[in-house]
Formats: sequence, structure tokens, C-alpha cells
Amino acid sequence: MRCRVIAIAVACALTACVPATTQYVPQIVAQDELTLSYDGRFGVYAGERKLTQGLLYHGLAGHVRCVPLALKHGRAAEEAGARAVAFSVVGGVMGGLAPLSFISFISPDPTTRAVSLAGGLVSAVIGAVFAGLAYKQKNEANGSAVDAVNFYNDALGSYGGSCAVGGVLPIFAPPASAPASLPASAPAND
Repeated sequence: MRCRVIAIAVACALTACVPATTQYVPQIVAQDELTLSYDGRFGVYAGERKLTQGLLYHGLAGHVRCVPLALKHGRAAEEAGARAVAFSVVGGVMGGLAPLSFISFISPDPTTRAVSLAGGLVSAVIGAVFAGLAYKQKNEANGSAVDAVNFYNDALGSYGGSCAVGGVLPIFAPPASAPASLPASAPAND
């Protein structure tokens, strides 16, 4: 019985490790409306063309430049993505240097070995800290990119507008105010 419970727990844990992918593809998208997909990293599409992808989100801020909140979040996504890449590189290099401290076992001097192993430990800790910082920046970049997409679409993109044409809505935009209700004498259309 205990083995069966452990097997079920392991199976449940392994199903949680399946990477997420986007299964839904939008069928109707306004000309410059931004959409997101996820296949290992976020991709941002303007209409049907790919605009940018995570982690760096190059060009997102420029595309949403006429919507102030979207611009703020687009810049934040680009900056956090650049920091995430830099922190990943530093973390990888520092973590990769840590195992080199084991070369010190060649030395017969115990002080040399102790100092070298301590340096390796410090290098490993610094690498882990930078890896954690990179993960945090990655989450900030992705969150800011999603916010930029949402602010842009709410203000302009989902109505067919575009910053490329001066941030104006096309002539077929929905009216600013719609009638509250139909007159009482109007027949209902079924």
C-alpha cells in the first residue's frame, strides 16, 4: 500500500513538470492588436506578425510608445530582460568557477587547499545569488511585458488603432457613447 501511495505521488509530481504551451490561437485579431503566446518563452504578436519575444522584448516599448502606461511597462520589460540575461551570465560564470577549487588538492600545502576551497565556496554562493536575481528579473520582464500588452490593447490595439499612424483609431472605432436602451415601442429582434 505504501509503495502505491509513493508511486501516485511521484506520478503527480512528474505531471507538474510538463512545460506549458499555448494551445489557443486567436481567430480574429485587430490589425495592430497585440497577442501573447507561450512556448517556453513569451512571444508578442502584432496582428499576425511576430513583434518580439522574451526575455529581452526588443521593440516592445517602441511599438506601444503612444500609450504612456504601456510605454512605461514596455521599457521596464526590456530593461528587466537585459538585467536577467546579464545576471544569468554572471551567475553561470561564477558557479562554473567553483568546481575549479578542487584542483587545489594537488597542492601538498593544507593552507593552499583551505583557501582554494573557501574561494570555490564563495564563488558558488555568488553564482547562486546571481542566478536567483536573474530569475527575479525574468519574472519582472515577463510581467511588465504582459502589462504593456494589456495597457496598449485596452487603449488602442483592440480597436484597430496603432502607434504607427500617430495613435489614432480607425474610422470604424466603436462610438464613445451608445444609447442606454431601446425605446419602449421598438419591437425586439429575435
